[in-house]
Amino acid sequence: MVESELFEIYGRVALTCRNEKFEVFFKPLIQWFSISVYCPQKGYFAAVFEDITERKKAEEALAASNAKITGILESNKDGFFALDQNWNIAYVNKTAAKIWRVKLERVVGFNFWERFPKLKGSIVEENLRSAMETRKLNRFEVGGIYTHGYYEAKLFPSQEGISVLLGDITERN
Repeated sequence: MVESELFEIYGRVALTCRNEKFEVFFKPLIQWFSISVYCPQKGYFAAVFEDITERKKAEEALAASNAKITGILESNKDGFFALDQNWNIAYVNKTAAKIWRVKLERVVGFNFWERFPKLKGSIVEENLRSAMETRKLNRFEVGGIYTHGYYEAKLFPSQEGISVLLGDITERN
């Protein structure tokens, strides 16, 4: 953001009496600021600056870490997906989406049982529910209910839910 943009915001707030808040990086100081601009009286403005550099550094580190983890999960030849404690699909790698023959945006964030109703009453449901209740690692094999393949599922329960690795073992059977 350049000075002229700042002055434009300040002027707009002074004229409209509508508060504005934004974040900006100041190169000369090598710092991030959150700036809140408000109008104490028509024709005037006041600006409050908050140094948010540490928060921005933490956000960047978190984003880099997430990108690294996502890269690892996406490079895996096995399918991988994660369910939260409410059975919502928190993450699906491309291999798992391919196995399920779905687009990522059609499953992530949705309830697993609603997206895959044919799995209710199956060995898949039995094992997932057992792992969620007991919090014990589990492994089982299953013929594809939505596909023609055969898979080995490894279940890894955690406080957040369950992570699942799906290995294609079709050729083995």
